[in-house]
Amino acid sequence: MRIRLCSPHPLLHALLLLTLVGCGSNSTSTVTSGQASKLTTKIVAAQADISKIRLMVTGPTIPTAKHDFAGNSGGTLEVYPGTDLIVSATGYKADGTVGYEGAVTHLTISAGQPASVSITLNPPVVKAENQPCQSCHETTRDITGQNLVASYKQSGHYTNDSWTTGLPKNGASLPGCAGCHGTQHNDTTPATSGRCAECHIASISLKHSVTGTSTGARPAMYLAAEYKNGCSVCHEPHNPLNGIGKDERKAWAGSAHGDINGVAWSAEDFQAPGQAACQRCHTATGFKSFVANNYAAQTASLFSATETTREVLACDACHTDNNFKVRTAPAFTTPYSANGPINQSNLIPDVGESNLCIPCHTGRAAQADIEAVTDFTNVSFKNPHYLPAAGIMYMKIGFINFTSMTAKVPGSTTVTYGLNYSLPTLLATNGKTAKGGVDPIYGGVLGGVGSAHRGLGTPTTRGGETWMADPAVYGLWETKGPCVTCHVNADIAKMPTFAAYTTAGTLFYNSAKYGAIPKVRAGGGHSLSATSPDTARQVCIPCHNDEGGLSNPATAPEEKLAEAKPYYNAGLAVITTLLAKAPFNIEFDNAVYPYFFKKGLAHTSANAVKDWTCGTGNQLFGKKTMGAAYNLKLLTTDYAGYVHGRSYSQRLIFDSIDFLDDGVMNLSTADTLLAINPTLFVSKTNTLAWLYKSGGIRK
Repeated sequence: MRIRLCSPHPLLHALLLLTLVGCGSNSTSTVTSGQASKLTTKIVAAQADISKIRLMVTGPTIPTAKHDFAGNSGGTLEVYPGTDLIVSATGYKADGTVGYEGAVTHLTISAGQPASVSITLNPPVVKAENQPCQSCHETTRDITGQNLVASYKQSGHYTNDSWTTGLPKNGASLPGCAGCHGTQHNDTTPATSGRCAECHIASISLKHSVTGTSTGARPAMYLAAEYKNGCSVCHEPHNPLNGIGKDERKAWAGSAHGDINGVAWSAEDFQAPGQAACQRCHTATGFKSFVANNYAAQTASLFSATETTREVLACDACHTDNNFKVRTAPAFTTPYSANGPINQSNLIPDVGESNLCIPCHTGRAAQADIEAVTDFTNVSFKNPHYLPAAGIMYMKIGFINFTSMTAKVPGSTTVTYGLNYSLPTLLATNGKTAKGGVDPIYGGVLGGVGSAHRGLGTPTTRGGETWMADPAVYGLWETKGPCVTCHVNADIAKMPTFAAYTTAGTLFYNSAKYGAIPKVRAGGGHSLSATSPDTARQVCIPCHNDEGGLSNPATAPEEKLAEAKPYYNAGLAVITTLLAKAPFNIEFDNAVYPYFFKKGLAHTSANAVKDWTCGTGNQLFGKKTMGAAYNLKLLTTDYAGYVHGRSYSQRLIFDSIDFLDDGVMNLSTADTLLAINPTLFVSKTNTLAWLYKSGGIRK
């Protein structure tokens, strides 16, 4: 590995060869005899005027190791194995001045695994005003745990030898230590004092700029007003472009959380004074306040009416500092009342890091809001809100009261129609048996509808797959919760080597076919993609490869989604078709709020459905009609309800169709699906098989 770290200079072609031998310790205490690895150095093409070589190994996971070697032939240094290490080499001349330097960054030294690297030495960038700083702080660590000077020397602040905007200040004449902090420690926090902005505000991209061209009079951008003096929220200060967070920022910028033109930031001006309740999820400032105040309702706007910009969900919404430590959030209680017997509490289980995702993805209305209506002849549609994946996953949000929870399924004197029977009953009814124990909170959720995806990242998954029976294996799934495990990064620290692990003599993961499973996804998973090859390798293939095999990581997630997606979408299309027929005569338009309109009329607010009894005056009929429409909108706006809660979402579709097709809950769904879409459902046997498999029907 050959790396140049300085501005272009005449190459001196001095190569330092390092052989690194690991040991079994990964302590961060002081190096002591018997605990350290041996770092052997050899000067391959040394310059004759080098009289001393200083080798220093630094990193956030190890103590700094440093030693001077006389001459130019190198020596041996003790160092712990670790990750994200910087190996610096400095060549001194006889007069004690630094003649050459170079480094290798982002290095991993593994215990017991020798490694070798080469470093190209070049003349240093000498700025007299920075020499005292570098001398005093040679072994200082910053908040990231990295050596401050070693990290700084990888940045443009070190290599640039002129101001880009001509702003000398506090006795400094050049960019660098003094340029940011002053020659007399004048500014200890330049990232928050405005010093960064003084130099960079005119040169950063439009996505950052407070004069950017994003849509709207108050455009969303990275450098919103609240962040003008907050560069270190997203950037590691001493190596802001290439240090910690480099890949994560790029991935985040392409995600819905960082898209400055995304609907969540540009659909409305959520920072307007009248939007206080929305700011908890539609601004980073609001979300931080929401979590810090234990999810207390926000009544006053956190922003001034004179703001000129809007925030996206910046890095510090989920991270507490520029070391990118994950913010701690408590378990969340949904903002609506309990939805009947299946929800004894609206508290969603504590699922670790995924607690950060849930508050903004549970929706804002539920069955309780429909039940609270007293007159269905004149009431606006109760909108579930958007992307309510957690509300569906934890069975908190759907409308299920099409019949009583104790009503018996037609033809049975024992099986109830509702969702409030036990998981064993559900499994036995469908001819299935449980895979291992199922926790009634995480895996089953009171009411009896199981969900393997809901258990990911929690202890529930133990034994859920045969290859998870080994305690050394199921550690993968216990710490991050389902949202982070699927959309960001699984915790695979405890996993054995995948290619070596077998179940009944059969590889459950074939690394020769699928490639190595990454410990961290590209960009740290900050693209939030649940269908990336990395996600497939970490999560999808190990669980689903026993179901006939999957072709390759690039298509594996879509292969599995294709098993349920067509039926899910077809079910929603049938609900749409039935609502448009008599006696309902309601048209669904997912692109126009409030989404449900009188048939044959323009889709405007003046023609929005208000009489859900459809002229009958029957309040119970009106409640169920809105409930079916609500389920349609709920499952349409989630996009992937068949993943977040496959059995539960199919039950919502099943029951909605069962009511809409003839006004009676009589298990007529299969016949209706076949009649409306015979191409997909083919036969009643086929349709029933799909419904049984998804948990969407009872015998």
